[in-house]
Formats: sequence, C-alpha cells, structure tokens
Amino acid sequence: MNLTGDLPDLPVPDGALVKEVNRDELTALRQGKTDLPSEFYRDELGVNDRCFVCTICDELAFICWIRTEGSDALLKLGEREAEATYAYCLPRFRGKGLHAVTLNLAAKHLKSEGLRALWGKVHDRNVPAMKNVLRAGFQMVGEKKRLGFFVWGNQFCTSAGESSLIDVGGAPRGK
Repeated sequence: MNLTGDLPDLPVPDGALVKEVNRDELTALRQGKTDLPSEFYRDELGVNDRCFVCTICDELAFICWIRTEGSDALLKLGEREAEATYAYCLPRFRGKGLHAVTLNLAAKHLKSEGLRALWGKVHDRNVPAMKNVLRAGFQMVGEKKRLGFFVWGNQFCTSAGESSLIDVGGAPRGK
C-alpha cells in the first residue's frame, strides 16, 4: 500500500475502536481469555512486531501484527516500509469489515509516522482476507507460488501505483 498518497476512508462499525497496543495493554486485553488462537500471542514468540487491535464495546475482536524492520523469506523491507504480517478476526466478529478497517487505520497511523509503504501477503484461497486488504487500500502487484518452503514458479503482474498486496521481491518499489 502506497502511504504517500491518499488512503480510503472506511466507516468504522458502531462500538469499534482501533488502536496500537503495547505488550502490557495486549496482556490486559487477553487476561481471562482461554480460547484465543495463537495469532493473539505472537509477542510471546519474541517477535518485535507492532500490534494493532480492534475492540468492539471493549471486547477484543481483531488483531493485526505489523513488522517495521527486517526480512523474511519473501520480503526484505526497505527504508520507511512495513509489512502487515499476521491477522485474525474472532469468528463471532467476522463479516463486519474489521480486517479492512484495522489495516486502513493502522496504515494511516504509520503514514503519520513517515512510513511510505505497507506491504502484505495473502494466500489466494483466503477470499475474505483478499477482499478486506483490497478494501483497506492495497493493490495486487505480484504473486509468488510456493510449495511448502520451496518456490516452484513465479508470476508477476504490476499495478498502476507502487502499492503491494503480495510482494514478490522484484515488484515495483516506492521511491
């Protein structure tokens, strides 16, 4: 997602609040909950990603982790770039657009800090996530085909801008 231009304005569902939380705030939100999936505990793995959450009426509904430095097997971040990594919406809150709203507001927050690009990767079979990231303001610029840890083929497509839904290493990058 190109953060140097205008980002779409999305309606925030009634009772929803999106904010970045630190480890102590996240621990407090998780307290007493025994049924949260592993995506809500990424910080416990020693990962230093930033955490954005969406609560509805003070109840934890959605979580998104954003990496602002380093690299993984498919993407090396450039200067002033970030990557939306893991995201999860609790089943009872699905269908409300929380994924799109949270990513969109997180992108606006990152833009205010001077970041210029937000990258992401979405599995092509995850149709709801694909729809939400596109609605949030991402554009597809490439595709990487993988079989487990092994890359077995590439297909590239580019968009008019320098935004990214799926980074492929050789996709156009912002200046």
